[in-house]
Amino acid sequence: MHTNRLPLYRFLAGLALAALLGTAASAQETFLITANEEWRYLKGNAAPPLDWIEPGFDDSSWLSGPTGIGYADGDDATTLDDMLNTYTSFFARKTFEVPAGAVNGLVLRINYDDGFIAYLNGVEVARSTNMSGAAGPQDYLFLPTPDHEAAGGENFEIDEGFLDVGENVLAVQIHNTSLTSSDASFIPELVTNADLCPQVMACRFDPVTGSVILNWTNRAVYDSIAIARDGTVIEGALAGTEATYSDLGFPFGSVSYEVTATHDGNACSTPLQCTVTTYPQASIVVNQGVTWRFWRGSSPPPFEWWEEGINDASWEEGPTGIGYGDGDDATTLDDMIQRADDPNTIDVDETQLGYLAVYMRKEFTVSSLDGVSGILSMIYDDGFIAYVNGQEIGRVNMPPDPVNETTPATAAIDPTQTVVPIPPGVLRVGTNLIAIAVHNANLTSSDLSAIPIVALPGGVAGSSFRRGDVDSSGFANITDAVGLLNHLFQGAVGPPCQDAADVTDDGLLNITDAVVLLNHLFLGAPEPPAPGLTCGPDPTPDGLGDCNTLGC
Repeated sequence: MHTNRLPLYRFLAGLALAALLGTAASAQETFLITANEEWRYLKGNAAPPLDWIEPGFDDSSWLSGPTGIGYADGDDATTLDDMLNTYTSFFARKTFEVPAGAVNGLVLRINYDDGFIAYLNGVEVARSTNMSGAAGPQDYLFLPTPDHEAAGGENFEIDEGFLDVGENVLAVQIHNTSLTSSDASFIPELVTNADLCPQVMACRFDPVTGSVILNWTNRAVYDSIAIARDGTVIEGALAGTEATYSDLGFPFGSVSYEVTATHDGNACSTPLQCTVTTYPQASIVVNQGVTWRFWRGSSPPPFEWWEEGINDASWEEGPTGIGYGDGDDATTLDDMIQRADDPNTIDVDETQLGYLAVYMRKEFTVSSLDGVSGILSMIYDDGFIAYVNGQEIGRVNMPPDPVNETTPATAAIDPTQTVVPIPPGVLRVGTNLIAIAVHNANLTSSDLSAIPIVALPGGVAGSSFRRGDVDSSGFANITDAVGLLNHLFQGAVGPPCQDAADVTDDGLLNITDAVVLLNHLFLGAPEPPAPGLTCGPDPTPDGLGDCNTLGC
């Protein structure tokens, strides 16, 4: 009996490219409330009056001050220097005018730490996801979970129907996760015609997984998000809630990315952009997770601690990352943050002075300097100074003057990756020393990160991949053949590494590549041509471009 059947590639295909990039003009934002305006506020030492969110409430006896309101984040125009260990919440109100005429695209843009609930003219209009519970005011003792760091304004869309022509009141309650929370922030803006495009994108190369990781901050729920690498779209229609992306198909060297979101049918006219330096894993001479010697900055380090002749045998040892509070620490400095005694803890003295800096040293071996370029890839929070063989190679987020263990970084930041070139002539064949001082911006900083990697790429260029690993997953299987067929016949997004998909090594991508791979996997046919299923470069010049796959 005969039946009508779709070809195998049509039966297995499931992915299709849904959209490419578009353009639209950005809205002209206007502000009903701006940052740094005066607000009335009440410290949460007791419950506020029941009607504190209502427009008619008399707040004339409350304190007043400009936003930001909080402590220890470096963004506070009004500092609550008594909040730590005393109260976990405060309440704020702002009266503002709305002129006659249409208001479109109303957004509360708020930078906050740790949680909040906002009310417009007595009606709840926004709350952070960590403020659980029924709608309406939350008890002043409520502790949100998990904590939330102030990392830029987040948008909360509001129905314009809650506004009145003339006088309006925005009321907000702000909560910390605990009495001992290291910081609090409150910087609100009320925006019309709001720009809802994503912002604050960072990209980093992860040599452990061999991937480039993009992270950005969404300011709305989008129709879709598109990703481009070096000007070519590699993902046309990610879900509109995605805020991260992992890329495995990049070339080695300097790689640029763009993220473009589509909202209400219009694509952002200016994509987010970032550039990252990638390198082969085989070029790494000091990797993440190896053991370093380190000195806690609770006391001065030895004189000229960065020099090669220093005896560091008595220093502590531990694997990187070294730090605390970011979840990336293999060696935790749990005494670094300054803490006062918690009055609610009985018979336990929790006083901790803290310190601002940690000093790190590591020897590594270089077998040859022919054709290599030395780089330090560093994930850091908040600043650092690096030395190789006693010579400073760079400093980031640190003052230009001489520093010591009491010198703060110039600004508080979240963990960030940067690449510092090692100047020619600094490295030598044989034993080399890298020394790094990592500094926090203040004693009550909630975190510190130090993850250094030293690599010696060959001119920071090249190619290393597994032939047949079409989806750059780290191995070849039937999914790779199906993915290639989807691309060829169903319009799915192309392989991240075209050389890996060129199974026959003829410089072309066609159905023969999928057939040859399937024959090897299931019929015992020979392994694909060099580099085969192990990592290596392409021995045949072609127009498919350099790239790498997972683990190469």
